[in-house]
Amino acid sequence: MEIDRCAVQATLNEGDPVAAIAAQIQPKTRLVVLSHILWNTGQVLPLAQIVAACRRQNPNVLLLVDAAQSVGVLPLNLAEIDIDFYAFTGHKWLCGPDGVGGLYIRPVIKDSLQPTFIGWRGIRTDATGNPIGWKPDGTKFEVATSAFPLLRGLSTAIHLHQTWGNPTQRYQQICHLSERLWSNLKKISGADCLRTTPSESGLVSFTVENWNHGTLVQALEMQGIMVRLIVNPNCVRACVHFLTLESEIDEFTLRLQILLEKGQ
Repeated sequence: MEIDRCAVQATLNEGDPVAAIAAQIQPKTRLVVLSHILWNTGQVLPLAQIVAACRRQNPNVLLLVDAAQSVGVLPLNLAEIDIDFYAFTGHKWLCGPDGVGGLYIRPVIKDSLQPTFIGWRGIRTDATGNPIGWKPDGTKFEVATSAFPLLRGLSTAIHLHQTWGNPTQRYQQICHLSERLWSNLKKISGADCLRTTPSESGLVSFTVENWNHGTLVQALEMQGIMVRLIVNPNCVRACVHFLTLESEIDEFTLRLQILLEKGQ
């Protein structure tokens, strides 16, 4: 098995991620694995265009998407995107419990898949209990005991989100708050956002001058502000949710500015 990598990160501010990915597709390519939203820079990849471009290069290629940073952020219609696999975790933007998530499988390929691990919940049996085949739905991929309390927690979290507008309105609020954070950071001397334009997701990554980024993350954490150190590219990542308050964004950037001024 061979694994090729594509330099999508280089297309953050210029270039074409669709062309960059499609150029890597070969006749022998079996699977493309990518993120819908890049966890380190917040870049939103044009997934529908990527799917179409990859299939033009190789009609048999399958596409698997890491949706950890996109489910709960982007309005989604997976049938229109025509993606093969879309896997997400419930504890990030959906604000559900850790340890539960979901996997979407394109219906036309579902029957051709064989589970890696099997258990009694995924098989059909005859009257004597002998296995006679897979169950026809998603239960086919269930092994044994499921974490039902976690599932109830995720369902409750999703229901709570649905009380705040529709998916498009929630995404627009995330973009509005993300732009506010980006704009605030651009006004701070010594801080520089990775993106030259406001983020299209809730992730805003930035660098600072004359500071070790890990030290800065720790200093902000001591003040009750949680941001994340990113190693590649070397930066700090902040997140805004549709539930984030504008006052919280302003407080964060004010404290960041004070820290940077003290460090000079």
